[in-house]
Amino acid sequence: MSTTTCRIVPLHPGRNDGLKIQLKNEDALVEGFVLTQIYLFEKNVLHQVTTASSGDVVLDDSVVMLDDAEADVKLACVGDGRLFLKSLSNATLSSLDVEVMGNGLVQLEIPSVNLDRKLDVEVAGTGVVALITDDLSAHEVKCTLSGSGDIVVDTGYLEARKLHASVYGSGIASFATTGSVEKESLTLSGSGQLLAGSIVAAESNVDVWGNGEMLVQVTDKLTVLTSVWGKVGYVNAPPAEVKVKGWWFWRETSSIVYSAAVNKVAMFEPLAVPAKTPVYYSIKTMKSLLSDEPNCTSLSSETSEWADLMSMSLSKVQQTDATLTDAISTDAHSVFYALVGVVVVAVNVVAARSWSERRARRHYTSLL
Repeated sequence: MSTTTCRIVPLHPGRNDGLKIQLKNEDALVEGFVLTQIYLFEKNVLHQVTTASSGDVVLDDSVVMLDDAEADVKLACVGDGRLFLKSLSNATLSSLDVEVMGNGLVQLEIPSVNLDRKLDVEVAGTGVVALITDDLSAHEVKCTLSGSGDIVVDTGYLEARKLHASVYGSGIASFATTGSVEKESLTLSGSGQLLAGSIVAAESNVDVWGNGEMLVQVTDKLTVLTSVWGKVGYVNAPPAEVKVKGWWFWRETSSIVYSAAVNKVAMFEPLAVPAKTPVYYSIKTMKSLLSDEPNCTSLSSETSEWADLMSMSLSKVQQTDATLTDAISTDAHSVFYALVGVVVVAVNVVAARSWSERRARRHYTSLL
């Protein structure tokens, strides 16, 4: 196997807007400890970060663009990876899009979020998006959940003109907050839960199909579209006007719209941000005839005895390196890191996948 196992290629062929580091397209056995750190020469420049497959990606406080009222920021996780952003600074943006496709996690902890346009959160699969903030202000908040995943918006106060939330399947979308909106549009299909009872809405249009649970809090007008199954619980005082539509003529209105005994929310306990320590992986690749990237025939994260000993040694080295990283990032640089298995970190400036190589005498050499 060649001592150089990786190569740098354009993130998008024919475009000069990013780089990708990938394994060479060859038969190989690659084994080692993985910790990718990407240094940026300017603070808060990234407006899009996407992770693919598995692994953890941690965004430093000064990496993502947070203080630009005209900026559109997108954070996405495809696969079973995890993306963390814990900021000490407030976010003032045009829009914020958060997306999870698969069973991954995006966890955002930001003191205050102020959006000129909208917050758009989407989960497809069994993944989780958790937004934890003291204050959320936006023109529009949109949450879409398909599958058995979770969306948790945990804020001290939420204020928006419009709220759109949809749950398809058995997942849970919860607004664990107090707040108010002028108009909301809610859809629940399946056995899931859409918990919006903490948000006071002047007007609410609700579509409910299935035996799931939906909670609202409406002051003026509540319009419900349903059929054989489906019901809506209201929190606190009943709406001034209630209108029910659909194929429900054999059901009593009171069995469709009812007074909820208690308000219910889903609480999310924030996970600890992963430490900057290498993770051991072993991967066997086979040359692909149809792509410029090799096929992965086997992947293992089980450490052997020598790997456990090496991990202890690398942890000590990493502690020294962390001191250097902190010194660099406090200057004119920013850093984020990925604890990756088979993961691609794509950003608008650079994308990287880094692997370590094992030689016959366990001697580590430079990848590039």
